[in-house]
Amino acid sequence: MAFLNTYENFDGAQASCASLGAGWHAPARCSPYATPRASDNTNSLEVVCEYFSGTTRNWFWSSSSVSNGGTYYAYYVSLAGGSPDTNGKYYSYYVVCVRP
Repeated sequence: MAFLNTYENFDGAQASCASLGAGWHAPARCSPYATPRASDNTNSLEVVCEYFSGTTRNWFWSSSSVSNGGTYYAYYVSLAGGSPDTNGKYYSYYVVCVRP
C-alpha cells in the first residue's frame, strides 16, 4: 500500500497510482454497482477502510466508478470508518494506492 502526498480529482488519482508502476491502482469497491468491481476483499476499498478504521479522517478515492452514474460519479471513503460513498469525479480527495 502506498499513501501519496497528493490531493487529486478522480482521474488524477488513477494516473498517480499508475505512475508507481505495473499493477498499482486505487482500491476497487466490492459493490455490485462499482466498475471495476473488486472480486474479493484483497486490496478492496472495504478492506482498506476496515484496516485503517479510526486512524484518519481524510477522504480517499477508489478506482471504481458508479456503474449507473454515467461517467460523472465514483466511490470514495474515509479511513476513519463508515461506508464508501459517491461524489462527482471533479472533487479532489487524497490518494491511496494498492497492488496485488
